[in-house]
Amino acid sequence: MKRARFFITFAAAFLVASLTHGAERFDQLQGRLEAAGVKTVDAAIPFLGEDILSNFTFMHTSRSIQGASPEYPRAILWSGDSKMLVSFNGHSSLDGNDRLEIIEFNDGEARFEFHTVNQTPDGLVFQNENGTQNCFGCHGMISDDLKPVWDVYQVWRGAYGANNDRMDLPGSEKAKNDYVSFLNSSKDHPRYSKLKFDFTKSTLSPFSDRFETSMDLDQQPNMRLGIVINRLAAKRIVRQIRERGEPAAIKALSTLMACPQTPLDETLQAAIEPRISTWISRTHTPVGYDQDFVNGITSLLAAPMTRLFQVARDLEIPNHEWATTQEKNSNTIFEGTRFPFDAIVAHELYEQLMQSMPELRPMYSRTGFKDIGDKSKTGHDADSLGAVLGESSLLACPLLKR
Repeated sequence: MKRARFFITFAAAFLVASLTHGAERFDQLQGRLEAAGVKTVDAAIPFLGEDILSNFTFMHTSRSIQGASPEYPRAILWSGDSKMLVSFNGHSSLDGNDRLEIIEFNDGEARFEFHTVNQTPDGLVFQNENGTQNCFGCHGMISDDLKPVWDVYQVWRGAYGANNDRMDLPGSEKAKNDYVSFLNSSKDHPRYSKLKFDFTKSTLSPFSDRFETSMDLDQQPNMRLGIVINRLAAKRIVRQIRERGEPAAIKALSTLMACPQTPLDETLQAAIEPRISTWISRTHTPVGYDQDFVNGITSLLAAPMTRLFQVARDLEIPNHEWATTQEKNSNTIFEGTRFPFDAIVAHELYEQLMQSMPELRPMYSRTGFKDIGDKSKTGHDADSLGAVLGESSLLACPLLKR
């Protein structure tokens, strides 16, 4: 079965813009708010800038300590370069209404950093949440190395557009009506009204109102957020692998590349396959896929998911620390977008190991890793990305026998 049956091709130009936009930093935002004398969260929203205010989705039911409701959903925003995520809700009766919650990705350290902007009687207070108990648990069990939380493709529990970013599926009628009511009331809201809805494209902005089989990525905000998080999550994972030392990193790359010296753990794969099948059935049969499709995708994902779990196990890292979902027994490690995450992690790891193993450089193009890097930056879909990590990748395996 080709990946194209599972994954929908999307516009390359959008992802190029997302990956090359100038970076926003928390300290820059703090500087602007302090310089302007901003005292309230309401007044702080416009200072997020047009970039962040143009990329957003909504949670009508929140599993966060920041509350939500259908009338006043939790808005999740992100920057075009994907390095900053911001959230807020819209009513004083909801928990966390008096703060902005912010996750920033530190490129230099390949680490997510957590912040809050809190409204107090004396004005805004800027809090570094790294290492505190406020985010610990839901965002991971490593207090100084937390992660964002976002469900795996293609069901995002509690979000508007919860199933494949669509509102036309059976069972979504109430959510669609609630969202229309929210849009009507948001026009004069001091926070939501600052968001850059584009109603020239859709009456349900930022979601599509056409409900076609293949929708533009710019009208699939839940999917876009998954892509944003996953690209950065790969960097975090590779940093964790590298921290275990070069021998561990070489073994991890060998495992991901399916080299003969690191064979697939068939017992582990047998344990993973039923969980993949359950996940596919839960998330895809409501969209109209049959059991043959479920079986085909289970077969397609079983080996790469097993390799990722195998690397985590070898490094003694709980696999849920590599997953964005809060389900500790998730059958996936970031298989939450239309990109094969095993290839993205392997590419990032290969590029870094080339710095200390120059003998890998001549193999960069022949193995297909250069192709992965080039195509992931220009928005190619998983079919072309996944294909390059085939037999050609075995050319580098002899170099990984240290």
